[in-house]
Amino acid sequence: MQRALILFVFCSSGIILAACGSSSDGEAPDAGANTSMTGAIVEAATREAAGMRTNPLVTPLPGGVEPTFTYGVIADLSSPLNATVTMRQVAMQAQGIDARSAYDAIAAQYEAAGFRIGDMTEEKGAFTGGFSIGGQGNGLAAVDGGGTYVMLITSPTKDGGDAEKNGVSANVRFTIYTPKTL
Repeated sequence: MQRALILFVFCSSGIILAACGSSSDGEAPDAGANTSMTGAIVEAATREAAGMRTNPLVTPLPGGVEPTFTYGVIADLSSPLNATVTMRQVAMQAQGIDARSAYDAIAAQYEAAGFRIGDMTEEKGAFTGGFSIGGQGNGLAAVDGGGTYVMLITSPTKDGGDAEKNGVSANVRFTIYTPKTL
């Protein structure tokens, strides 16, 4: 942990060549690899210093939906739910938007992409709802017929918590159910 912290401090403070470009086996380091690694470290440090977490999605959400607000992906995992359904979970942190506004913005995007909008519920400042396309019916019933179901939960960050101190205003979590492909 201390080595990683020291490396991060060295790389973000300008001592990049000495700390990040050295090689211990006597071979000259690959300049391209170190440049991109160093650049990524410096870019991440710059974003963090500015209070921004802007790492984007690698795999798009169903319907080509990409949140219109500033966000950072903190998890994107796929796994088989059962013999016929695959589940993907995507967790994001949003900036500059409250949980309700984040929910409404994404719901509008799914509606524009042709998804059926399910009922939204609110509990303790969190908003939950779902969007279906294809198949018959809403929710997981759509997946049984070969469609896609996206469940969305948006919630505010904890008052005074680390996330809020880092500029995160809302948590956004997608659970995406699709038919398992062979």
